[in-house]
Amino acid sequence: MAVIGGGGVKSVQSGVYTGAGGTITISSVTVSKSVISTVSKSSAGTVAATGNITGTLSPSGGTARNSYWYNSLEGNVGTVPTYSGTRALSAGTTSLITKQYSAVITNATTITADGPCEWQVIEYS
Repeated sequence: MAVIGGGGVKSVQSGVYTGAGGTITISSVTVSKSVISTVSKSSAGTVAATGNITGTLSPSGGTARNSYWYNSLEGNVGTVPTYSGTRALSAGTTSLITKQYSAVITNATTITADGPCEWQVIEYS
């Protein structure tokens, strides 16, 4: 096992980025001797559900802007009904896809964040 000797922490810079993505100016660091740690302060994504839709819908009559069912042989044969009832999703699965935000060291004086995050740059001597 190799033992690496040397100095300790030279500098620590930290902050909170609240934008939708962009750059943050920091005091100059030696990139090869620095690390960045980030914690996402928000997330974005989608939820998709699959399964069977069950339930019943019942016609309740009525008109919508005096619309009529039209039958080419009989002409106007009735009003367009409205439907009411309940539907439920049964079985199936849900899938949640999220994006966690972070930041990277771009150069000696800049870090680039892709969304809201808390960041800390540690430079070692």
